[in-house]
Amino acid sequence: MRKVIVLANPFAGGGRASREIPVLESRLVRYDIKNYEFFIPESEANLNALVAAQPRDGRLIIGAGGDGTFNLIANELLKNESRAVLGMVNLGTRGDVAKEFGTGTIDEACQAINVGMHTLTDVAALKYDGKGPLHFLGSVSLGFENYVDRELIKFADRFPFMKRYIGLRPVELALGIFYFRKAVKGGEVPVHVKIEHDDGFLEVRTVVAIVNNARYFDGGKIPSPDASPYDGKIDCCLVESVPIPVFLNDYRLLASGRHTSRPEVHIMQSGKLKIDAPDGIGVQVDGEILGKYNELDFSVKPKALRVLVHPNYNKK
Repeated sequence: MRKVIVLANPFAGGGRASREIPVLESRLVRYDIKNYEFFIPESEANLNALVAAQPRDGRLIIGAGGDGTFNLIANELLKNESRAVLGMVNLGTRGDVAKEFGTGTIDEACQAINVGMHTLTDVAALKYDGKGPLHFLGSVSLGFENYVDRELIKFADRFPFMKRYIGLRPVELALGIFYFRKAVKGGEVPVHVKIEHDDGFLEVRTVVAIVNNARYFDGGKIPSPDASPYDGKIDCCLVESVPIPVFLNDYRLLASGRHTSRPEVHIMQSGKLKIDAPDGIGVQVDGEILGKYNELDFSVKPKALRVLVHPNYNKK
């Protein structure tokens, strides 16, 4: 069996991962996985250093954490032109990227490690106000989600005893609606944007735009049903400025992909995507808040990364 390096991020999911790490360790034993080393990085810099220190061979580098953890490892592997295979164990809150490749649970990930099957996947790249590129595997959210999640972080800092409950969907939904209404009243959204894509140009005021490399977003929502990490394309779902009740209904429909026929919803697929927001727009990369920027350039690196997949995985 090839060498396996496990990098477990205890800070993922607001600290949830620290409680799941012992479960992962016991599962590795239960599935009789051998020839592995287990590391718990102390910081993002330590994580990057551990990845960079690995030989550029075909070993498995298993990220155990959230989508942000997987992106950190992916960026380091791409920078070093490594032939290593990235495996993903979801210990975070939503796990959209791991779900895409069939390793959304600890058991599924361990089954994948045992078999060792991998695929070559596209990786999306983002340049923001001339900075970057920052590579990502899942999605970038623009607009209201950035504001809402910033406020949720402040709320958790103000009321630490609530941290364990914020990840629960009913609590998250209630707080999300409250802060979304606050964002609208405060002028954070809608945002004026100009978008250039392969098929033309769009200029609108938007509440949210979601740029996808893979299908899933925000705990399994499907903003762009045709998105695939194998087609060399970037997908974008944009919702125009509409009354709050209409938007909340559209956002509810994202869970099943039934929003695409709504007149205020635009679906785009393109090799490159350029978004200009003269007044700035909040940017969030696979759940990690990046900041507020004016010029965003998206592109794709086809088949750029080796990713571990579940033995029953089917490309879609």
